[in-house]
Amino acid sequence: MNKILKLKKTKLVFVSGESSDKIVYFLDHITDKFYNTKKIKKPLTGLFKLSLLFNYVFILKDDNFKTEELKDFFNLFSEVIVIINNKKIKRGREIIKALKKKDTLFIDHPSKDKLPGKRLERRLSYGFDKEADFYISDVNKSQKTNFKLNYSGSTVPFWMEKDSEKEDILVTGVVAGTVVLLGINFIEVSKNM
Repeated sequence: MNKILKLKKTKLVFVSGESSDKIVYFLDHITDKFYNTKKIKKPLTGLFKLSLLFNYVFILKDDNFKTEELKDFFNLFSEVIVIINNKKIKRGREIIKALKKKDTLFIDHPSKDKLPGKRLERRLSYGFDKEADFYISDVNKSQKTNFKLNYSGSTVPFWMEKDSEKEDILVTGVVAGTVVLLGINFIEVSKNM
């Protein structure tokens, strides 16, 4: 089963920390436009493993799995993208220990230096800080909110339906960044948000 999943390039997005419910909800909604996606709860055996064959991207919220459980579960996937946006440094370290070298750590910029993960091939940050890999800038609030998301030399505008709070802007930036990391064109992500 593991070999089939890796050949199929099945991916997991694992979300931990503040705003997890919002991030998981919007990720499920957006990624489903591009891939066969499934939002899951705690990993099960049997039928769950069979469902891995029919979906390309799985989204799972951290429910305090043991590190050993995570390591075994993460090994089922060709790639794992872990989103950490919390102040629980100890929990973040536990999750990072379970990652393979080729997996991706996507972390809020203020926590980047507090958490290990230098052995990972992709260790990216997001936030309102200019040093963040996915940098949110030019926030404009009126009846609607718009902002720019900057990544790897590209800048793409995003619009939100209402006058949004900082947390909602950050969640939108995280979700957009994650979809880009899953391989979707930055402009396509903007059009579908």
